[in-house]
Amino acid sequence: MNRSRRVWLLGVFSGTLMTVLFLAACSGEEGNAPAASPSTHLMLLFQEQEPDVDPYTTRVIVTDHYMRMDDGKGARDFVLFDRRHRTIYSVSYDNRATLVIHHKPIKVDSPIPLTIDARKVAHPDAPLVDGLKPVQYDLLVNGKSCTKLVAVPGLLQGALKAMREFRRTLAGQHAANLSKTPVDMLDPCFVADAVFAPVRVLQYGFPIRQWDANGKKRTLVDYNTDFKADPVLFRLPKGFRIEEMGPHGVTAAPNA
Repeated sequence: MNRSRRVWLLGVFSGTLMTVLFLAACSGEEGNAPAASPSTHLMLLFQEQEPDVDPYTTRVIVTDHYMRMDDGKGARDFVLFDRRHRTIYSVSYDNRATLVIHHKPIKVDSPIPLTIDARKVAHPDAPLVDGLKPVQYDLLVNGKSCTKLVAVPGLLQGALKAMREFRRTLAGQHAANLSKTPVDMLDPCFVADAVFAPVRVLQYGFPIRQWDANGKKRTLVDYNTDFKADPVLFRLPKGFRIEEMGPHGVTAAPNA
């Protein structure tokens, strides 16, 4: 049975997908991520909003081995996360390039002081989602509100695990780039949430709505636990230039 769910929790805003989507804009001979077998997977649909940009849809497909992010059916550009190898591939068809980000351990300390905190916010009127009660939180850094979210404990546990893996991998790349930004230009919210506490937005349950201080909003509008994904969605395109994120920016991969 198809268990697609529509989630209409009007009146609460949301936040942006994940900071990786900027990589698709700047981002292969076929990559090393193998194809997935035909199977039933989890599909999530989010509505994204940013200042001065029309709302748009983001699709996330989660399998045991992969997580794919794109703009929905027919999308050419996409981000593919190989969960087994903790590697991110950002595919740009216009540039005919695949940008590769490998997992890196975080070996640096924060260049700025960080006091990370969260406050639970009363939200008594939130309707149940699959019989589960949403809760609302305000996530703070150095006393400043960075992100507000409505999360559902116990909802979509498999998706939460994959998203945490992804954010930890991306955090390693952000950490490697910290030294390139002057200390007086570092945003404490970004440093905390993107590098040193990358999964805290996912620790209270699945975030069905989130919004940040910069006006970015994200809302879960649909999910389907019986989504049948074409295996081609988990293959990297042939003949594309392979690039990697290194200490000096984007460079051609050694074996490309």
